[in-house]
Amino acid sequence: MREGVIDDFRKLSLFKGGTAKRKKARQDKGHRAELIAFLQALREGGPSPLPLAEVVRSTLVTFKILSSLSKGGHIL
Repeated sequence: MREGVIDDFRKLSLFKGGTAKRKKARQDKGHRAELIAFLQALREGGPSPLPLAEVVRSTLVTFKILSSLSKGGHIL
């Protein structure tokens, strides 16, 4: 079995059999590309790069997580 840990999109650690391989990367969370795609859709009249249904679903999941945590629940 393998496991991996991503730390702030800057470091990747891969583990297998007690051995770790570590890699560093330039931090890119995709914010710039997302903004460019959104502005392009506005200028060209195309569809939003993020469908409204996904935005709503993500927001509802976030609210459910916060509600669960406020009642003493756990995420994992």
